[in-house]
Amino acid sequence: MIILKKNNIYLKDEHVKNSKREKVSSIIPFLDEPVEIEGIFTLSNFFSIIEKNAGLIEIIFSSAMGHFPLKPYLEEIKKRYKSNKDNDNIKFLRCSWVAEQFDYSEFGNIKDGHNEITIYIDVCGWGPYEEDQHGHFTPDENGPQMGGYAIEFTRLNELKRLSIILNKSFAIGQKNYEGEENIVEGIREFTIYEFFGAILSELTFCGLPDDRTEQRDRIEEDYNDIAKRITKGEKVGVSLDELKKELDDNK
Repeated sequence: MIILKKNNIYLKDEHVKNSKREKVSSIIPFLDEPVEIEGIFTLSNFFSIIEKNAGLIEIIFSSAMGHFPLKPYLEEIKKRYKSNKDNDNIKFLRCSWVAEQFDYSEFGNIKDGHNEITIYIDVCGWGPYEEDQHGHFTPDENGPQMGGYAIEFTRLNELKRLSIILNKSFAIGQKNYEGEENIVEGIREFTIYEFFGAILSELTFCGLPDDRTEQRDRIEEDYNDIAKRITKGEKVGVSLDELKKELDDNK
């Protein structure tokens, strides 16, 4: 097992009782080892480990990173921490397992009638729900009070101080057109490869830092425009009935 701490990496034999931990200098020889986080381990600490092995990391995790170069992200994480009111609710970053099964068997030849199973790691910000600035979302008093925040459009220097938490709870949910239910529940470890790959994949999902920022700015402009139109009582988009009619007319 690999143990990640703020400034050090340790190897410990989890199968030997009271085994001593050994300090190691790199994660590269231990990619298939399960990983534990001990104490406060931030995104900045995460990238410090990456920087020490940047050349190999860029090769090993190239597919996870969409084949983007690592250097622009290392430069961004080193920039001065910048607070952003849009991210003030995020208290930490969380890695969680997502496992879903969709049963297509009742739909004839769709997907050849087989169950489709997907397993991946969801990486998101985690914090309390609050009403958004336009009042279009209000948390349910009787529902969950905390939840996930998307981070793929966020600058790394705005996230660098956040701790990373591993949520090892694992449940396979079966989906159909009537909803979802958990059919298998348990605990699943994260390996070093899975952990680093998932975070790098999430943070590079929207491209290089400059491209990502441009995309975010365009989305914010569109969002603000739509919010203003809704406030004025203007119609935005089409209803499902209108969409269905349009599709039927175009058959």
